[in-house]
This record gives sequence, C-alpha cells and structure tokens, in this order.
Amino acid sequence: MWFTRISIQNPVFATMMMVALVVLGLFAYQRMPVEKMPNVELPFAIVVTDYPGASPEIIETKISRPMEEKLSTISGIKNLTSESYSGQSFVFVEFELDTNMDRALNEVREKANQAKVDFPREVKEPYITQARQDRGPTITVALTSDKLTERQMTIRADQYIQRQFQTVKGVGRVRLIGGIKRQLNIELLPEKLHAFGIGADQVIADIRKENQEIPVGNIEFDKTERVVQLKGRLVEAADFGKIVVARRNGQPILLSQVANVIDGEQTRDSSALVNGKRALSIEITKVSGANTIQVADDIHAMVNNLNKELEAESIQMEVIVDESSDIRRSLADVKSTLLEGAVLTVLIVWLFLGSWRSTVITGLTLPVALIGTFFFLQAFGFTINGMTLMALSLCVGLVVDDAIVVRENIVRHAEMGKSHYQAALDGTAEIGLAVLATTLTIVAVFMPVGFMGGLIGKFFFQFGIAVCAAVLISMFVSFTLDPMLSSVWHDPHAHGMKHTGPLGRVLDSFERGLDNISAFYARTIEWVLNPKRINLPKWLVLILAVICLPITLFVLATRPRARTWFKSGLKGKPSWSHRSLVLMAAITLFFGSFLLVPFIGAEFQPKADSGRIKIDYRTPIGSSLDYTTSKAEQVEDALRAFSEIKDMYTAINTGESDGKHIAHTNLNLIEKNKRISQDALIKKIRDRLTRIAGIELRSVSGAEGGGGGNNAPIFITIQGKDFGELKRIAENVAERLGRIKHVINVQTSLRAAKPAIDINVNREMASTVGLSVSQVGATLAPLVAGEEIGSWQAPDGESYEIIVRLPENNRRMAEDLANLPIASTDIDARTGQPIMIPLSQVADIKASGTPTLIQRRNLFRNVEVYADVEGVPVGEVQPEVDKLLKQIQMPQGYRFVQEGAERDMGESLNYAVQALLIGVIFIYLILASQFGSFSQPLAIMTALPLSVVGIFLALLAWGSTLNLFSIIGIIMLMGLVTKNAILLIDFVNRLRNQGMERFAAIVEAGRVRLRPILMTTFAMIGGMLPLALALGEGAEQRAPMAHAIIGGVITSTLLTLVVVPVVFTYLDDLGMWLKQKFAGKHTDQPPQVKDAAPQPGTGR
Repeated sequence: MWFTRISIQNPVFATMMMVALVVLGLFAYQRMPVEKMPNVELPFAIVVTDYPGASPEIIETKISRPMEEKLSTISGIKNLTSESYSGQSFVFVEFELDTNMDRALNEVREKANQAKVDFPREVKEPYITQARQDRGPTITVALTSDKLTERQMTIRADQYIQRQFQTVKGVGRVRLIGGIKRQLNIELLPEKLHAFGIGADQVIADIRKENQEIPVGNIEFDKTERVVQLKGRLVEAADFGKIVVARRNGQPILLSQVANVIDGEQTRDSSALVNGKRALSIEITKVSGANTIQVADDIHAMVNNLNKELEAESIQMEVIVDESSDIRRSLADVKSTLLEGAVLTVLIVWLFLGSWRSTVITGLTLPVALIGTFFFLQAFGFTINGMTLMALSLCVGLVVDDAIVVRENIVRHAEMGKSHYQAALDGTAEIGLAVLATTLTIVAVFMPVGFMGGLIGKFFFQFGIAVCAAVLISMFVSFTLDPMLSSVWHDPHAHGMKHTGPLGRVLDSFERGLDNISAFYARTIEWVLNPKRINLPKWLVLILAVICLPITLFVLATRPRARTWFKSGLKGKPSWSHRSLVLMAAITLFFGSFLLVPFIGAEFQPKADSGRIKIDYRTPIGSSLDYTTSKAEQVEDALRAFSEIKDMYTAINTGESDGKHIAHTNLNLIEKNKRISQDALIKKIRDRLTRIAGIELRSVSGAEGGGGGNNAPIFITIQGKDFGELKRIAENVAERLGRIKHVINVQTSLRAAKPAIDINVNREMASTVGLSVSQVGATLAPLVAGEEIGSWQAPDGESYEIIVRLPENNRRMAEDLANLPIASTDIDARTGQPIMIPLSQVADIKASGTPTLIQRRNLFRNVEVYADVEGVPVGEVQPEVDKLLKQIQMPQGYRFVQEGAERDMGESLNYAVQALLIGVIFIYLILASQFGSFSQPLAIMTALPLSVVGIFLALLAWGSTLNLFSIIGIIMLMGLVTKNAILLIDFVNRLRNQGMERFAAIVEAGRVRLRPILMTTFAMIGGMLPLALALGEGAEQRAPMAHAIIGGVITSTLLTLVVVPVVFTYLDDLGMWLKQKFAGKHTDQPPQVKDAAPQPGTGR
C-alpha cells in the first residue's frame, strides 16, 4: 500500500502523524463536556398552566381539554397526554423523532396562545418548555444552624445564598425547599367587615391604591432637569393599618379596624429532612448542555466558600445529593475497565509474540487509537459520557487486532530470512487486503448501530460513531506506524534468537504448546476434509435428511452419488463424508442452542447497582404537611437500622405535581464491596417500611429506573370516556395482576378523593340581592385561597409579598365559610352602605370529595396500572400479563395500551434487528467486493450463526438476560467473528493462486493463520473480561454486552476453524458444478500439488 511505503521510507513523518493524533486527542479530551449519558434532544414539549384554587375537574374542563384540542391540530404529534391536578394542568406533547423541535415548540406556543383566550381571568400564563433527560436537581445542599430560626435562615438563604449559587456558571434553577419566607399578611376579620358593611373587594382595592409609587414626570429649572415622583409606598408594616378603607358617619374606618396586619411568614408548603433532622435544602439544577462535573465542582467550591463566610452566623452547608457522583463513579469504572482491559490485552500479545519489541510495536496502537478517537468525538460535537467511554472500553481488544495481524505477518516474513525493511513491506502488503476487509466489516456493523431508529438509536449514535472512529484509526496505525517501527527496530527474536531466564522458559513452553495446538488443528482439518466416508444406519440418515432439508436438497443437486442412491429407492448402505457430519453437527448445535432461550429470560435493560435507592410513599389524601413530615421522620428512623445506608434525604411536596401528602426519600449507600446487593437491600427496606402505619408505600427502587409510573417494568394504560368505568376496569386488572407470580407492588394511578367543600349558589336567592355566581366567586377566592395584592418594600431594602386572606381559624370548616359576608347591591337606608349578606343565605355548603388527579391520553380519559417484577426478568412474566389482558372483556370504546418495559423492549428489538440485517447485508457487499466472489463471502459469514451458540451459553452461565445491551453485543459480534474467517480464506486463496492444491492450501492456511486468529480472540476476551466481571457500581447494565461478546467469540473461533473450511469446500464444489452445468465443460484446475511446501515462519 502506498501509505505504508511512504511511512516506511519516512519514519519521522510517520511518527509525527501519530504524535499529532495523540496531541489533538488530548486537547479534545480536556475540552469535552462530561455527562452521564449523551445529551439527546427529547421530542417532548410540556405545557404547564396554573389556575390557583381550581379542582382537578375544573382544571380538566377549563384548561386541559381546550389546550389538548388546540394542540392536537399540530402535525407530527405521536401522543398527546395531560394530567390535571389541583390548581395545575400539565399537557405533554410527544412528537415523532424526526420533528424539528424548534419549529414544533413555536407551534405549541402559538396554539397555547390561542387556547388561553378562552381561559378564566384568574388563569396564569401557560409555561412551555421542552422535556430534558436531566430535569431533576443536579445537586442538593442542606442548610442547618444552631443559632438562627427557620425564618431567619430562610431570609438569609433567599436573599443571599441562593443568589450566590445562581452566579455559578452553568446553573439554571435554584429552588429553596422547606423554607418559611417573610411576607405581610393582612387577615380580614369577617365579623368586623359585616359590622362596618365593607366588602373584601373594597379593602383589596384601597390597599392597592394606597401602596404605590407613581412617576409624575420631569420639570426643568435653571438648566437642571428633575424627576418628579409620588412616593406612596408604605415602609413600616404598621403603616398599612392606617390605610382608610371606608367612612362611616364621617369617621374614617382604618384597615386595622377590619383586619390584622402581621409582619409574618408564608404558610409552609414544603419540608426537608436530612438524616432524620428537619433542615432547609437548596435544589440546584444545571442548564441543558452544561458540563455536569464542572458545575458540580464549582458548586462544591461555592459551598466551601460560603461555609467560611457564614461561620459567624453558625450556618453550615453540606452537599447531600450530587448527581455528578454517579457520573464520576460510572466514568471511573469505565476508565478502570478500559485500563485493566488494555493491560490484559498487552500481556496476551506479549505471551503470543514472545518479544517485548513486538509487544511495544503492537501495543502502541492502543493509546494512539483510543486517544485519537477523542479528537473525532469532539469534531462530531459529542461529549465524554457513559456511551462513548463504553465504546472505547469495548474497542480495547478490537483496536489491537489489526496491529496483531500485521505484526505477526511481518515477523513471519522476517523468519523467512528477509530484512526488516523488506519484511515490513511484504508482510503488510500480503495481509493488507484481509485487514482492510475485517475493519470495514466492523464499520459496516457499527454504522447501522449508530443510526438505529427510535429514541434508543439517539443514545447509541455516539456509541456507534466512537467504535467506527477507533477501528479506522487503528487500521491507519497498523498500516503506517507498525510497519515503520518494524522496519527500523531490529528484533533479534524474529531471526531465531532464543529466550533466556524464567520468563524465557515460560514463553518457550507457550510456544511449544502453540506448535502442538497447530499440529492438532492440522490433523483435525485433514480428518474433516478427508474424502473417506462413514457408514451410517439408514434410519439416522433419513432423520438427518429431514431435519436438514435445505442441505439435503443441495447435496442431491451437486452429488451424483447421492442422487443415484435416492433414485435407487434408498437401496444399499448409506454413508456420509466427514464434512457432512461436521456440517450436520454445527447445524444441530445452532438450532439446539435456541432451546436455552427460555432459561435465559428477557428484559429491556438489566438493573444496575448504582449505590442509590429512591423511596416514594404517601400519607392519606388531604394530610397536612406537619403530619406527612412526622411520618417521614418515622421512615428515616426505621431506615437508620440499616448499616448499608450512608445518608438520607427526604423532600415533601417538592415535585412539580406533588402534594403535601407525598414524600420522596433518597438513600446513598456505602461502597458496593462492603454491603449486600442493592436488590437484596431494596427487598429488606420494602418489608420494613410496609409495617409503618399511616403511609402507602408506592415504590422502593434503584436510582436507574423502576419503581412505578412510566419507569415500571409492567405498565398498562386503560383508555375510555367514563371515569367510573375506567376505575372498575383498572381495579380488576390490578387485582388479577397481583396474582401473577413474581409481580409485586401493583398500583394504579387512581387516588383517593381529596376532601372538598362544595358551594352551590342558589341563583334565585342570589339574584334577589343583586349577586351572580361570578360575583360570589370573586369575593370568596381572595378570602379562602388568598390573593397577592402587591409588594411591600421593608426597611431592609427587600420586597415582600402582601397577601390578603382570612385568618386560619376562619377557614377550617364549612361552618366558617357559611358566615362569610358578601356585599349585595341592596343599600341600607340607614347607613347608605351595601347590605352584607352571609354566604349561607345565597348558597348551600356541604362537604364532598374531589379527584386529586385526572389523566387523559389522545383526547380520552385514561387510568394507569403499573407493577414491578422481582426475582426474574420482566420477559418471563410478560406472557402471563398478555394472557390476562386478552381474558378481560372490554366494553365498547375502551382499550388497553401496554407501555413501560414491554413497549421499550419491543421497539429496541425491532430497531436492533433492522440494524443487524443492514450490517449483515453490508458485510456481504464488502466481502464480495474484496474477494471478487459471490460464494466465498457466504463461507466466511458462516461464522455469524455459529457465534449464537456461545452467546446463549455465556448469558446462561453469567446469569445475564437478553436485553438491550446484550443485543448490541450480538450486533457487534457480527463484525468481529468474520475476522477469523477472513484471515483463513484470504490465505487459502493466496496459496491456491500460487499453485497449491485446495486441500493442502486449507491445511497450510489453518496452520499459519491459527496464531493470529488465537491472538485476536484472546485479545478481545482480555479486553472484555473486566467489563464482564461488573465490579464497579452500575456496571451490571454494561456487563451483558461483554458476556455476549466473550461467549460468541469463543465458540465462533472454535467452530469457525472447522466449519468454515467445510462450507468453503462445499461452495467451491458448487461453483465448479455450476460452471460445468452452464459452461458445458470443466474449468481449468490449478495444478495438483500433493506435497506442497509449508509456508515458513511461525509468526514469532
């Protein structure tokens, strides 16, 4: 090859190219962002609309449904769902993957603006955002103090600490949890309002009018311009009590006479616990695309600085949740796996080549290829994440393959007596096309993986491109650096120098072992290809002929002896050649291996032991924050009995759709090697927490997924119109689902009704006093829910909200509301003021209940049923779930939709099969072009099905399952296992072109190519072994990929060495038969060389 010749002739130039690759890779590595997973743009838009005080039924009718109807007209929508909570509506729009999200978000905003025209006046502006995979807090910081009260800590955190965190580069959102913010509370006194005949709306209007700063304009005099402004803002809280809200008999009525003016605090709406103690917490979320590791480091530095600065105030801050720690552990594990695999690979190369010079020459491919790959990753705009690093760890045994084959062939030529220079040229030229073919087959497999469809394809895009970049660089290094170093670096072992010392004796023993294996393999090939036949019972031949019908037809078409025996009515004693028996055995192994599949099991992705556990639990609907907090303290107290737990953090009412009855506890565990498995600990925790009265345990799961909702392994959606019928079906499904073995934690999205008070206005009575439903509602809303009527700029220079509301003891029960005064249009003739009417006079007030959540999907109401699976893969129980759903008779207009792990598994399998088929087709196209034959690629590709035997055996032996990662490993194998067959068949063709007879060429090619085949196989196993052992936290998800690869490589190598020559001879016979059939004569045969001279050299 021309670039090989240039590199050998210009060693400095070749060296500088490699140095340039390494330097560019190192600079790229320093600059690339670090993430846990690739930053994938999710095709989801979320529309959040607040309607304070509205029930879920009102939210659904007034907000969610109108919004859905407008949004449903947008093109490219895949699914449209909504969730209506008390006071808040969420509408989720899922688009097709190929949708331009910038344009889609603009259309969503346009439709939302159209929908809000018909919303009630009290509805807030809809908030529209695109869903992110990392929407949760990046870091949570706990605040404690021995001196300050909660209010003082909240003020300090709100006014200073939060703002300091917001200045950190990459921080997007900072949220205070558990704080009590200062505010000015104006508590209206109903009996005083009634006595003075003053309506709440009048009080609110007067406060707004009296607490203002109004710009008047500018005046000029004596060349000076002055700003004129009316300073009407009140400074002291007591000044609000002096506002005149009405006059009676000429006397002013002050606000302090009808209301309590309190410099107080907000009603606590969230709570936080840290290791069983109440605390404040600050949740910090990074902006999309920011470097998680860098943001976390900067926040840690800010925490340290603030701790020193606020030491005098006795404020201590501690990071209690850090998402970057998972990333650091995961990346560190991948890096250590990569390093360990590299060391094992280099040791294997040294053992096979028996020379430290050859080991160095071959091993240099590793750093150059792996570091150089970072340059191309940065050029593609990728990040350093779990997928790209996993790709590089898989490439450890892969990138040295080309260098091994090239170096081994150069050494073999040097053993022929050639100079190092000539050996480097001839050895590389001889093996070049085979190396090119093997590299291109790997690229042909991984390019489709990088471009798989579906959301899963988005995540594996960087994986596929990283592998392709690494193997292409390794091929370039193998054709440039390796031949150049081989030509200038004299290796005495290549010219017969003996080894010395203890290591030398080990290497010599290994060499003798390889020679014995080569001799055994040569005898095996001679036996397999021996024309002698073995007599078999006629009944066995008939059974095998039926089982392997395609092969039977092929033999009848190409073998006259078989046709004669068949036409004779099966007379005589049948006999089969050794080749036929080997082929039958291989086919039997292939089909027989599928009998192992039921014992392996299937799931979407394996559970990972990440060292973190999430607990979701609830108290009864309508519980107060204090009650839920007390239960959370009981939960944390129970959890302290587990020595495996390092620390705990509980947040109550902190999610976007949570309530005061919902609590989430996050557990950080001690090191993996010092505790029981995460799954075992989860079971123990679940058993313990179920014994705590007063809580409903929703889920206990690892941080990587599961635990109910959309992440649950079993997730069923029931759609229809009537909520009552949906509830009946859901409860029936949940009850029957719970009977299935291994199915646990069965739940539905149905929630108990929240206690409510219904006010039904008597329109006839209301109209007699001049009131309407809207007037009654407008009066009650600020009294019950409270209304923000402005801001108060306190003496400390900060602004605080002004809230008008009834005192807490006047808004506890229905009887409290019955006495609320409402100003009618009737005028009291004595006072000339509106007559105050109690609410009970114009309305019926009664206790009731209201749903806490109403869900809709694609314009219909729906209820969800979800469950976890314990002890077995989800694929093992899925048939039972499918059977259950088929047995349930659904009313007309109602249907089931399965999602969760079942849908994910089906989609990923579909896309993986497509990628596999595309890869196999491209492998054939490349090999056919490379070998100039239509049949020889089929012989080489025989290695593909042979790898399946080892895949299933390895997965069963390691206790792994068929999942997303093991399937990706299978796809990867399609490119790997053809390498051995390519090396073998390429050398067979070369020997036959030199005049060697086919039988001798196959035997000799096997003897010569056995060493590089074994070297590349063991190098791949060595590179995969650390990944397969899954020693690090979270490594369980990646391990099945290595299990599949190791098993497939082993069996494929063993079977390829025997079966591929057999298939090659059959296809060669078929080719000659076709030429004879259609050309009418035999083609010229190469000269018969029965005792061809063996190829010199051993590759050492």
